[in-house]
Amino acid sequence: MDGTAPAYWPWRQILREAGDGSGLLSGGAPDPEQDVFGLYEQVADVLTRKETPTAVVLDDLHWADVSSLRLLSFVAQAAVRHRLLVLVTCRPEPGDHPGALRDTLAVLSRAGERVELRPFTAGDVASYLRAKRIAEEPGLAGTLLERTGGNPFYLGELLRLRGSEQAVPDGVRDVIERRVARLPEETRALLRAASVAGRDVGAGLLESVTDSTAEQVMTSLEPAVATGLLVEPPDGADYRFAHALVREALYAGLGRLARSRLHLRVGEALEPVLPESESAILAHHFTQAVRLGGADKAVKYASRAARHAAGQLAHTEAVDFWTMALSALPPGRDGERARLLTERGQAHRAVGRPQEARGDWEEAIRLARTMGDREALIPAVTAAGGPSLWNWRAYGVVDDAMVTVIEELLDGPLTDPDRAALLGALALELHYGPRGAEGERHAAEAVRIARDVGDVPPAGQDDEQLPARRVPPRPQRRTPRRGRGTGRPARPAGQRRGDGAGLPDVLPAARRRPDKLGPGAGPLRDAAEGGAAS
Repeated sequence: MDGTAPAYWPWRQILREAGDGSGLLSGGAPDPEQDVFGLYEQVADVLTRKETPTAVVLDDLHWADVSSLRLLSFVAQAAVRHRLLVLVTCRPEPGDHPGALRDTLAVLSRAGERVELRPFTAGDVASYLRAKRIAEEPGLAGTLLERTGGNPFYLGELLRLRGSEQAVPDGVRDVIERRVARLPEETRALLRAASVAGRDVGAGLLESVTDSTAEQVMTSLEPAVATGLLVEPPDGADYRFAHALVREALYAGLGRLARSRLHLRVGEALEPVLPESESAILAHHFTQAVRLGGADKAVKYASRAARHAAGQLAHTEAVDFWTMALSALPPGRDGERARLLTERGQAHRAVGRPQEARGDWEEAIRLARTMGDREALIPAVTAAGGPSLWNWRAYGVVDDAMVTVIEELLDGPLTDPDRAALLGALALELHYGPRGAEGERHAAEAVRIARDVGDVPPAGQDDEQLPARRVPPRPQRRTPRRGRGTGRPARPAGQRRGDGAGLPDVLPAARRRPDKLGPGAGPLRDAAEGGAAS
């Protein structure tokens, strides 16, 4: 039954299958003067006259017409006196005629047995996978349960298209769209807004997004709860999509313009209430609304989310958020783009991708130089030339272009911290060339300025806080073998190969915590042990 068929349509098919050719229910709409009770008795006689076991199955009862529902009530009561089994399926939906449906279900409950089919549990999903001979993978059953809500039909459809790029199977989308289409328009509008907000959504958010009152939201969503599309969790959000696939199908059905508008409204509604630690949520919504005025906020919140991720040492996620900010940044803002590239380069370096970091910094330098933006250029240059765990260039190479850029910057006005960082970067760049001695003098000057402005931690701190993290290392006098590639850790600040010179602030911590010195710290360990012995 689908709710659009004529009166008695399911019963006409049943009578035809039972061998009745009289057209008992095919004469058009029943005459109001006709004896309805007599008509019902004739139908029951057709189904029971042979006294042979007979089963009558009606699917999707919630879409039945009123006449069919009333006839079912009569037949169900008659069935208990005959060898007649009546099996009815019904979803928890009000259908087209809620009152008549409730009355019929009450009769069926008194005349027979009601069986509630509950969703699959995680164990049921695992058993289903084994029955289908699908290899078990870690987390697969849990993922499928989360997306399908334990609905066996959704589960089967999802497995059928497993491995494809299609997010929502066509069969699932058709079923969901059909169920949603029967709901009132105000309910559909709220469901669309909720699909953009996420799996869990609060009534207050929907009020803001749809310019509705709390009463309007709750009243309009009652049909969605009644049909099982939404549930009302006892704790947490006011509403939750019963199945992740329901939300995904609704979201997929939105056009680009409607989707962008809703993302913008959701972002604006959440902006005043979300803490800074949840900037990622705002970044997502405003990024989806870039073409409708959300670009600036997308850049703002993606940048915040990136810094928050880096603060939690989640550098891979930080790279993703900086990339999101770059993608949202409108054209023509090259100075800001250079700054974002510099930040993403830092994240790339932290996650162990030195070549990607170098590419970001080189592009940032190019953009900043083209614009003559010293404020954007200095961070990019010092990031590219500063100390790092990873060295991304072949040993023995001097970047003459970088040397020129740094010297041009040093010729202009600078704060002391910027001057120290640029001198350290220049020292590194000059190390392998004929100006190596000059580079050492620049490194010494960088250390002196850094100490004067207090940018060096006091002596005696743990080795995690040593000057190596802030002050660029002094170049080594001995040139390493050529041909060594990238990925080699840099030495701590001031360390030369083979001796412990230039380490007055490093040695106290090294003597106190020699066990924390890693591989390659032999000279530092020797110097520390020698000092301790003396």
